Amino acid sequence: CAPFLQQAIDSILNQTLSDLELIIVQEMGSSDDTDTILDRQYDARVRVVRNDVPLGLARSLNRGFALARGEYVARMDADDISLPERLEKQVAYLDENPSVAVVGAAVRHIDEESRIMGMRRYPVSPALVLWNMHFDNAMCHPATMLRSSVFETAGGYSTKARDWEDYELWSRLMRYHDLSNLPDVLLEYRIHPESVSSRKREEQREHIVDNARRIMEITMARTVDREFVRSLVYPYTIDERRNAIGAAWLLGYLLRTYRGWYKQRSREETMMIKEDVASRMSHILARSMKASPTAIPMVLWQASRSGPGVMMRLMPSTMRRGIERLGSSAGGSKKNFGKTEAIGT
Repeated sequence: CAPFLQQAIDSILNQTLSDLELIIVQEMGSSDDTDTILDRQYDARVRVVRNDVPLGLARSLNRGFALARGEYVARMDADDISLPERLEKQVAYLDENPSVAVVGAAVRHIDEESRIMGMRRYPVSPALVLWNMHFDNAMCHPATMLRSSVFETAGGYSTKARDWEDYELWSRLMRYHDLSNLPDVLLEYRIHPESVSSRKREEQREHIVDNARRIMEITMARTVDREFVRSLVYPYTIDERRNAIGAAWLLGYLLRTYRGWYKQRSREETMMIKEDVASRMSHILARSMKASPTAIPMVLWQASRSGPGVMMRLMPSTMRRGIERLGSSAGGSKKNFGKTEAIGT
């Protein structure tokens, strides 16, 4: 990351919030110009810490957090760029919202030449962050700021959660604290051939399934079939009737449980969650049309159990195609549309 390191350092030192310390943890064995950049004379706010032995990302992060003296600690990778007002805005938010343990932000994706590739916005309110954490990591790790006291109490990053240490940490913190994102773009997130996000996408997908399952089981207080989770998180993987029905059942059950578990929701948040459920249910239904048309009645029945708000939002054209596909697969008969089948309670 040497080609981008100087930009990353400068982006922190040029923040509008100047009362800060920059702790740079260097992993052992850098073979590029990293040492040359880190040996330059910076002001007293910069502290460079070199690992004597390879520690890996999670242990290196834990070491950096242990050395931090501030009330809040911001994360950033060596190839990213923090926009000038990032720290000031995140500190102000945490000051004003004591129940929030971690605050993230929207990010702008850039390539190795710093050309803009796109943008990603994350759920803003704690209720929506929590809901979306059941399906994917709802925060950009390098764009987050954490309360150091909460981080210490939680025991830091798990060294067993390689390449998904952030998602695993959020799953522990969200049991007792709120997590939120600012709507502002505060970080330029670099994607290039050497970045972790480029090299290990498939492996990270498996970790997402595992952690999503863990969070669902916490919310639902029951064990969940991993294949149902995979089919819900990645509907394109649905390849049989059981998994299509299981994904639809899991989504509906999760919604019903979440309604009672997290009651601090506004009307707008409730509507957004219903829209998300309808969207996910439509993807399950669309995949069922290709992989297992006989699953369509049960998918629609599970959707109906999610409430009229979800059914009203479920795309009429998708439902119509599903019923037509069912009819054609049954030789033109639609008499089995009302049949029910138990996957869970």
